[in-house]
Amino acid sequence: MGAALAATLAVTLAACSGGSSSPAGSPSAPAAIPSGTAPGTYTFGAPASTAPATRWWSDDAATKGSTIDPSRPDAAAAQLHPSQPQYCAVLRQTVQANKSLLAAGSATDPTLRTEGKAFVAEIQRLAPESVAGDWKVLGAALTQFLDSNGKSLGASTATVTQSAKAVIADAKTNCDVTLS
Repeated sequence: MGAALAATLAVTLAACSGGSSSPAGSPSAPAAIPSGTAPGTYTFGAPASTAPATRWWSDDAATKGSTIDPSRPDAAAAQLHPSQPQYCAVLRQTVQANKSLLAAGSATDPTLRTEGKAFVAEIQRLAPESVAGDWKVLGAALTQFLDSNGKSLGASTATVTQSAKAVIADAKTNCDVTLS
């Protein structure tokens, strides 16, 4: 199941490329990936660190670089509501920052786990109606994946794959963002 899980989730959240335009009123794009970093290898947060968990994205509840409380990574999400422009902006920032929730060791690194949970909670709240149900499935699977140190989805691979495909298609169609 591990290989199938990784393939399913990697398809969804490993950033590949994105549209270059930002929606009006969206937060500014994050800084570039550090020079010398191979595409697809940069992981969010600090590697297996004692550094605080921080956001790589900005939305109406929090700004890029803000610290995430490990005891309540979903706290900022309560301030959010569905918003196509904000949803697209967060996806675009994630792609531009070359972030992935499936980075090596992310499930066992507490900092990365906190960042992943905050991202999932906030993207779920921002998701427009067209993909809110898919993000509910995908978000629950990602959270279970992080909580189980990368061993369990908490849902069938087929169900997660179906939701992942819907999120990818919607991101391309409605946000001009390509997830792979």
